[in-house]
Amino acid sequence: MLKEFPGLARAVEAFARSEFQEAERYAFAVRQEALRSKNRLLEALATGWIGAALTQQSRYQDAVEHLQLAITTLNGLDRPELTARFHNYVAVVFEELGDPDAAFVSFAHALAGAQASGQRELQARILANIGEAYVNLEQFDRAREPLRQAAALLEDLEDDSLLGWVRCAQGRLAHGAGELEGAHGLLVQAVELTDRGIANRGRAESRVGLGTLYSELGRHEEAVAMLEEALSIAQSVSNRREVFKTRLALSEAHERAGNLEKALENYKAFHLARTEVFDEAARATTHLQRVETELSKERFEREIWRLRNVELATALERLEEQARQLVRLSVRDGLTGVFNRRHLDEQLPSELERARRTNQPISVAMVDLDNFKRINDTVGHAVGDRALQVIAEVIGSLLRQSDFVARYGGEEFAIVFADTNCEAAAAASERIREAIASRDWADIHPDIRLTASFGVAQADATSDAGKLLDEADARLYAAKAAGRNRVVASAVPPVVASSI
Repeated sequence: MLKEFPGLARAVEAFARSEFQEAERYAFAVRQEALRSKNRLLEALATGWIGAALTQQSRYQDAVEHLQLAITTLNGLDRPELTARFHNYVAVVFEELGDPDAAFVSFAHALAGAQASGQRELQARILANIGEAYVNLEQFDRAREPLRQAAALLEDLEDDSLLGWVRCAQGRLAHGAGELEGAHGLLVQAVELTDRGIANRGRAESRVGLGTLYSELGRHEEAVAMLEEALSIAQSVSNRREVFKTRLALSEAHERAGNLEKALENYKAFHLARTEVFDEAARATTHLQRVETELSKERFEREIWRLRNVELATALERLEEQARQLVRLSVRDGLTGVFNRRHLDEQLPSELERARRTNQPISVAMVDLDNFKRINDTVGHAVGDRALQVIAEVIGSLLRQSDFVARYGGEEFAIVFADTNCEAAAAASERIREAIASRDWADIHPDIRLTASFGVAQADATSDAGKLLDEADARLYAAKAAGRNRVVASAVPPVVASSI
């Protein structure tokens, strides 16, 4: 296929070297040329490679759009044998967004296509992804066979980068299973192979694997040196997920070595990088819903018999259920279970239109937890995460069925009060504020106490969603400025509580 389209070869070669931004740029130029020449096959392939490059940059929303467009176009051109690689990257997106069940369904579809078309390199890559996914889930027994199959397929393909990545996954498997001697041999081999290969991301991953093992074995200087190399490589290929994973490994290595200052420095950098990745992940969920819905329409019966892994065949049979689950999950915040920002942005305009149509009031409250960063900094993010979950439960327990709450971002929530004027919304917000302030938080951590500030606004005849949220946000800032732990509303006197 690359011989037929030599312009696309530059993008594929850059991708193989882990130069993902370059790969995206080359593929984009090819797609522009294909659009001018009206070559739909080339356009679809270039679009798919753009999606693959975006996946490796953790730019999930754009990645999903491009991958799905490529798959749809190739199916329409009756070239389904060319979609396997792009289904593989859809699966990678699912896995990195924390939905392994949906990932295994897409991996199964990708593997069936690769086997049907005889693409050994792609089969090995997909099997390696499947094995690594099981390693990440600490399901080590399930990881062994797909990784063994991947290594066997690569025996005579002379792809050091891909074989090194498989050895790295096998080494991480052995490490997780407590087979430390075997893990060391596999991870050393992974570093040697990836150094001979051209994929820089594989060089970073193998070093993280070996560095993490060295740290656990008490070989602190070797661990830190190996992980610092990995960080430099990960940063050079603009892979944000690999950067935050390496930062976390460095933080843990420094902590084991007793260098708490460096441990904290790397943990803060890890948290910042991870936040960037997961903010992007939240924006991608609606597009993933469309991908899964499209996949659910396809029929895979002709391909199931080709699958070598019985579990993957079973996963295909669950595709319809996964699609239904994804519809639900795509509108929910992964941590707290309440609606996410995407759902708020989509639903609030409809609620405003309904309120105008029925001539009923509608109000919004913006909620921000007071001094929440102090909790994360002093008692840790795990405590902070649990506190956010409880806050969501408290808010939800005090809302009517017609109201809804969404996590707006970080420690901020938005509440939509249907058929409710500003005064009533402020009173409801005060009940929630009091419930948060009076709760005994010792079951979460003995050293924390939480309060929240509220800004409430009612829509008028000209309000759109953005304006209404901005007005509520302005009242929230007023509540903060007045001393926190209070409700400030736009059309009624503020409901004030003593600050804490």
